[in-house]
Amino acid sequence: MTLPRLPVAPRATSRPLRTALLIATMTTALAAPIVRAASPAATPDTSSWVPTKTQAHEARGAAHVAALRAGVPVRVSVTLKLRDRAGLDALTADLMAGRTNRHLTSEEFLAKHAPTEAQVSAVVAHLAQQGFTDIQVADNRLVVTATGNAASVQRAFRAEMHEYEIDGRRAYANATPALVPKHLADTVLAVTGLQNVHTAHVSMKRPTAATEGMTPQGVGSVSTPSLAQIYGANTLPSASNATIGVVTAGNMAQVVTDLKAFASSAGYPVPAVSVITVGIAGTDTSAQSEWDMDTQASLAVAGGTIRSMLLYTAQTLEDGDLTATFNRIVSDNKAKAINVSLGECEKDSHDTGVMASDDQVFQVAMAQGQTFSVSSGDSGAFECGSTVSASYPASSPYVMAIGGTTLSHVGSTYSSETAWSCTNSTDCQQSASGGTGGGSSAYEAAPSWQTSAGVLGSATTRGVPDIAFDANPASGALILVSGSYQIIGGTSLAAPIFAGFWARIQSAHGNTLGFPASTLYAGAATHATWFHDVTSGNNGHFAAATGWDYTTGYGSLQVKNFASAFGTAPVANFSVARTLLKALFTDQSGVTSGTITARDWNFGDGSGHSSSTNPSHTYAAAGTYTVTLKITDSLGHTASKVVPVTVSATVAPRELMINGNFEAGGGMPWSISTGVLCTTAACSPEPAHGGSGFLWFGGLGTAHTDYASQTIQIPGGATTATLTYWLKIESSDTGSVAHDVFKTQILNTAGTVLTTFYTYSNLNRGSSYTLKTFDVTPYIGQTVTVRFTGVEDGSITTSFLLDDVSVRVK
Repeated sequence: MTLPRLPVAPRATSRPLRTALLIATMTTALAAPIVRAASPAATPDTSSWVPTKTQAHEARGAAHVAALRAGVPVRVSVTLKLRDRAGLDALTADLMAGRTNRHLTSEEFLAKHAPTEAQVSAVVAHLAQQGFTDIQVADNRLVVTATGNAASVQRAFRAEMHEYEIDGRRAYANATPALVPKHLADTVLAVTGLQNVHTAHVSMKRPTAATEGMTPQGVGSVSTPSLAQIYGANTLPSASNATIGVVTAGNMAQVVTDLKAFASSAGYPVPAVSVITVGIAGTDTSAQSEWDMDTQASLAVAGGTIRSMLLYTAQTLEDGDLTATFNRIVSDNKAKAINVSLGECEKDSHDTGVMASDDQVFQVAMAQGQTFSVSSGDSGAFECGSTVSASYPASSPYVMAIGGTTLSHVGSTYSSETAWSCTNSTDCQQSASGGTGGGSSAYEAAPSWQTSAGVLGSATTRGVPDIAFDANPASGALILVSGSYQIIGGTSLAAPIFAGFWARIQSAHGNTLGFPASTLYAGAATHATWFHDVTSGNNGHFAAATGWDYTTGYGSLQVKNFASAFGTAPVANFSVARTLLKALFTDQSGVTSGTITARDWNFGDGSGHSSSTNPSHTYAAAGTYTVTLKITDSLGHTASKVVPVTVSATVAPRELMINGNFEAGGGMPWSISTGVLCTTAACSPEPAHGGSGFLWFGGLGTAHTDYASQTIQIPGGATTATLTYWLKIESSDTGSVAHDVFKTQILNTAGTVLTTFYTYSNLNRGSSYTLKTFDVTPYIGQTVTVRFTGVEDGSITTSFLLDDVSVRVK
C-alpha cells in the first residue's frame, strides 16, 4: 500500500521569518533581525500605555458569544500620525479657500509630513515583538499592516477581543479601546481592523417590484454612454490624459472582462486597466455588479477614452483593508479622480478610528491634488438605522460627497430630476426602498468652503451631499454584468458619474486642478447655469429646496458650464509609439470650452505637415527630431506641444529587465511577496548565483504561495527576445511525486496568462544553480509581465532559489 507523506522538520537552512526580511528592506533603524517563533515580550505595565483614536466597538445588533479565542487571525492597519500636521493643515486650508493651487508631490510629502523611518521602525518592532507577522509598511510610511491573532492584539494594544454573531455570521470586535506604549504616543494615530461586526457596504440598488410601482411617469433606465450628453459633457474632450482610480474588493477578473466588452460594444478604445491588489488577494465576487457599474459608468462619462484605469482592490470591505487601500491610492499618487461607492455608519467609523485614519489619508490626497468621489449612501438620512445619521466617508471634509436623484430623460436629452426619495427610517433603508443619503455630520467640522458659502445656516458640521446625479434604480443605468445588461442604480452610480466627469475636466488641464469643492461652492451663488437645481423630493428627514440642501446638495451638474469655471485655454499634448523608423502619434489634447477645430503636426524633418488627429510618420534616417503639435479650438485659442522624438533603423541589443540581479535595495521595480527577497547575509547559508541578492521561493515547509513579477515593454522592431535566469532547487522530498512547483509565466496587461513555460518541481532538485533559457520573441511589440510563482503544498521543504533574471532583445 502507499504510505502518506510524513511531515519532517524543515532544514536548518529554511529562510528567516518574513517579517525580519521586510523590516530589513523597508526600514533602516532596527538593530537586529526578528527571528521566527520568538516568545512574546513581557507585558508592560498598563499605566505606561496611552489611548489611540480606536475606542471600544459597540457591536450594535450583534449577539455576544464569548471572548475571542487566542489563535483567531486578526489583520490590522496601524495608521501613523502626520509630521508637521499644522503645516499640512495650513496648506489644505489654503487649497480649500482657493488661496493656492500649489500641490505637494509625493517626494515633498515624504520630506515634510510623512512619519520618519525611525518612527516606522519603532512601530514595526513593537508589532513583531508582540507576535505579529507579515508586517508591511506603505511607501508613504503612513500605514503599517500586520497579521496577528486575538492574543497578539491583546499584547500589542491591550484590546480585549470578543466574538459576536450578526446576520448569521460570526464576527469579532474589540470590547476595550486600543492602547499603545507611551513611547509610541506621538507616532500611532489609530488601529483599524479590530472589528468586523460592522463593515463598509456598497451603495448599489437594483429595481424591485416595490420601487417599480413607485416609478414616476417618464422615468426609465438610461444607456450608460448617454449620460455624458444628458449632463452636458459630450462636447468636452475625452479624458484621454487622465487616470481614473476605482476602489474595489475581491476578485476582479470578470470585472475587467466586462469593462473591455462594454468599451468595445460602445465603440470606445479598449481601456488600459490594471488591478492593483492591496494586501492579500481576495476571492469574493458577490459585489461584481457594483464594480462593473463603477468602472463602466466612469469610463463612459469620461468620454470613453482615458489614459488608464487602476482598480485598487482590497481583500474585503473591512475597515483595516480599506484604510490600507485608500492609502495605497494616495501613496501611488497616479489617479487624480478616484471613485469610492462605499459607506458605513458614521458612528462606527468614528469609534473604530476609521474616521481619524481615513480623514488623514484623504487630507493628504487633497494636498496632492487627488479627489475622492464618494457615494452618500442609499439609506436616506438614516445610515445608522433608526436615527438620523450620515454615511462615512462621504461626510469627510476632504472628499466630494455625491447624492442621488431620479432622472427623467428622453433618449439622450435631459428632462428633469427630483431627489431619490423615501419616507421614513424603515422604508429609506437600502434593504427596503432606499433613498439618497444626506444630512449633517455628527463629528466632522464644516469645511471652510461650506461655511463661506453660507449654505449650512447655523450648523457647524459638514453637510452632505455636495452635488447629485442619477441614482434611483428606476432610472438606473444599463450595466454589462457577465455578458448581459442589467439595470442598476444607487448612489454607487452617482459617484462614478462625477469621478468620470472630473477626470474629463482634469485631463483638459493636464491634471493640475485642485479640489473642486472650493470652486463649486464659491461660484454657485452667481453661476446658476452650472447646475440642474433639484427642488422636490426628500430623504425621509430633509427636503429638497432651491439652492443647496441635505438631499442633493446643489443638484446635478451641467458639466460643460461647470468646466468653464476652470478657464478656456486648450492644452496641447500627445504621445508617441515607435517601431524602428516609424512613429505613431496620438493626440491627447483637450479643451474646456468649445472643440478642437484644427491640428498642425510638424515632424521636424522638413517633410511637411499633417492635420490628422493621430498621424503616423516614417523618417528617412535614424536620429532625434523635434516634433510640434499646434491645436486651435472653436473659440480661436491655440496651444502647442514640443517633444523630441528619437527613432532608430535597428534595435540595439539591450537588457529590458531592471534589477534582475536583485542587488538594488528593496527589490524595486519587482513586485515580490513578503519575505522572498534575500541577501546572502540575511538568508545564510544559502548563496546568490552572483553578487549578494537573490530570491528564495518556498523553504518554509508549509502550504503557501510565493511570487515575483516585473512588467516590461518589448520594443517593436526587435528580431529576437530571450528570457534567461539561474535557478537552484533544493528539496527534502526524495519521493517521485511533484508536490512543490515553480512556474515561469508571461501575462498580458489584463493579467491573462499567455504562456506557462516549463514547470519545475522537487523532482528537479540539485546542488547548484543552472541556467534556464526561454524564447519570448512572440511578444515583441507588447507590454507583458514576467511572473515567477513558487508553491509548497505541505510540510516537506522545497526551496527554489532564483537569481540573475534577464530579458534581452536584439
